[in-house]
Amino acid sequence: MKKLVLCIAGAALFFCGCILTRNIPANTGEPNWESATLLHDEYGSALIIERGNGEKWVVAAKTFCSWTMQYVGREVWLAWGPVQCSVKNDLGDVCEFWVKERVQ
Repeated sequence: MKKLVLCIAGAALFFCGCILTRNIPANTGEPNWESATLLHDEYGSALIIERGNGEKWVVAAKTFCSWTMQYVGREVWLAWGPVQCSVKNDLGDVCEFWVKERVQ
């Protein structure tokens, strides 16, 4: 009888765990990229970017980014965060930036 109760309790805990974790999205570690326009480049050290929602932001490079000058006025991909962000071009090159301030 004791084994039967433990087996039923174990099965109930297992199914409850499955139900509770069913709707939690898995974190794959891949950032959510959004389309953005690179408006201005200060020689790879700072950028002005317009996000898809119309907000314009100044971001400062963590390290020098050599390819951004070629993308002024063009679409780039942005993985946005409140403190830092990443910018990716159509070739898959990624540079990391610190979020400095909102423009306008």
